[in-house]
Amino acid sequence: NNFNRYEQDMICAYFHSKWNIDTYVCSDRTSTNETYHLRFKPKSHSSFVEIIRPFVIPSLEYKLDARAKASTH
Repeated sequence: NNFNRYEQDMICAYFHSKWNIDTYVCSDRTSTNETYHLRFKPKSHSSFVEIIRPFVIPSLEYKLDARAKASTH
């Protein structure tokens, strides 16, 4: 991932202001540095998936439905 903490926070703010999608930043500490990545809050996950679904290539569509299936069991 090439985004620092500030940039990750900006992306979170964008998702919230543009799409009303709630995200948060998580940090991963490795032996050499700290990296950051976004997580989607559960209530916003399905909204995000529906926004990106038209742009996902057919061979990767199964990834969009994997979490929905897992959360129903």
